[in-house]
Amino acid sequence: MKVSAAMLTPLDTLPRLSEDTWAAWSKPLTRFFAGCGATYITAESTKKTPDDKVDLDGELNWILYGKVGMDWQYLIEDSASAWEAWKALRGHFEKSTMSSRIRARRLFYDIAHDPSQPMASYVQAVLSACSVLKN
Repeated sequence: MKVSAAMLTPLDTLPRLSEDTWAAWSKPLTRFFAGCGATYITAESTKKTPDDKVDLDGELNWILYGKVGMDWQYLIEDSASAWEAWKALRGHFEKSTMSSRIRARRLFYDIAHDPSQPMASYVQAVLSACSVLKN
């Protein structure tokens, strides 16, 4: 199964993964994988790429590599599958370290409401920061 251009279009606006964007970056990619029929990539219980998804996985691995910032591509450059790449990224960005905790708290406390923007933007920023704190 090939990934259609229509499926890739929304990824054009997704910024590349960086140290501060994992929580916001991983959500649309999780939906993208589900839309492609590749929920095994983000499933916690997956142990390997299913045999019937090997061709799709190769294409998704390349797409995933392209959406990761250059500073973080080393984490997945040797991954043989999208599932392995996702596991490596999740392991790195969701691990709990003192610096990640400080960064998450700083992100949360630095949120400021801009009255010229809709209230929904502020609420979404708070929810996103909460997601980072949770991770």
